[in-house]
Amino acid sequence: MARAAQQSGLEEGDLKARVAEVARRVQPNWLHELLLGLPVSDILTTNYDYSLTAGSSPADAIIPGSTETKYSLFRTQQGQGKRVWHMHGEAAAADTLLLGHDHYVRYSGRIQEYLRPSTRGLPEPHEWKASSAVSPLAAGVEEYEDLEPSSLGYARYSWVDLFLTRETHIIGLRMDFSEIIIWWLLAVRARREEQEKHGLDSTQLRHSGKVVWWECGPDPKDESYVDRREVAEALGVEAQFYKVSLEDYGAAYRRLVQDLRRRLSA
Repeated sequence: MARAAQQSGLEEGDLKARVAEVARRVQPNWLHELLLGLPVSDILTTNYDYSLTAGSSPADAIIPGSTETKYSLFRTQQGQGKRVWHMHGEAAAADTLLLGHDHYVRYSGRIQEYLRPSTRGLPEPHEWKASSAVSPLAAGVEEYEDLEPSSLGYARYSWVDLFLTRETHIIGLRMDFSEIIIWWLLAVRARREEQEKHGLDSTQLRHSGKVVWWECGPDPKDESYVDRREVAEALGVEAQFYKVSLEDYGAAYRRLVQDLRRRLSA
């Protein structure tokens, strides 16, 4: 991030503000509409824009009670009846945009702290702070239903809890190894699933469903893709590949979403 700012001649804050300005101008397209039409309750996005929350006000992006100014564990909006989580920050809060290794590493550290087993239980509403919140799963919550939004006015859970426990479908993300947070969480999930089998998981985490990575590309035998697929499969991820013909990614994604809809509705 510092290098990018230096090369552009901008301070880091100014560069993030420029990126946020561009993200604000992004408009939804037919693919966003197809994704919003899927029978799911939550969508996690690494994008900074509001294409998946068309019609929502960016001012309503943060869950009531959240004091996040740099990280994005609890950053969510409503989009056509679905919760849309901005995992890597959002345009309405430029300082939250996840850019550069320093921000990635510090965010990873915050997530590690969030997942550390706790015996304190969940805080009272007036005591809850985003900066010190711990995962309700790590605090002893055992049932998925207990992760539903609280009527107490503060965040009961984050996108990390959903990623670690729910059936998850990854679309439109190449899964480059630079996505260190995603890969690390996949490793955490795989390790804890294995511990569950042997009764060794002391964090109370329980899993439901698989992680499926849906990829579109010209060649399923491409060395880069094969490398990423093999690592993903070693972590228990199911990989689905859709071959792109004549550079028509639109057709491939339409087939993908159609198949995913059938799978989710089965």
